[in-house]
Amino acid sequence: AMSWTHLKDAEPVARKRYQCVGCDEAIEIGEKHLYRTGIMDGELTTARWHPECEEFASEGVASDDELPTAFARADAIRHKEANS
Repeated sequence: AMSWTHLKDAEPVARKRYQCVGCDEAIEIGEKHLYRTGIMDGELTTARWHPECEEFASEGVASDDELPTAFARADAIRHKEANS
């Protein structure tokens, strides 16, 4: 199992295009997103997420030990709308 120590989250506005680690789709310039910093297996790690994708992944769609296999951002948006 991977060890994860959460350090901090920030919500920056993208100054360039990034890739969401959840859905693998683009985080566009100007888009507010989640920038997460932590230590995974002893290595400092950062990840960028669409907020709805992080929510989708953290709601047990993914198992505790691993990131989910990539899902479509549309699935995360549908899930959020269905549960709001």
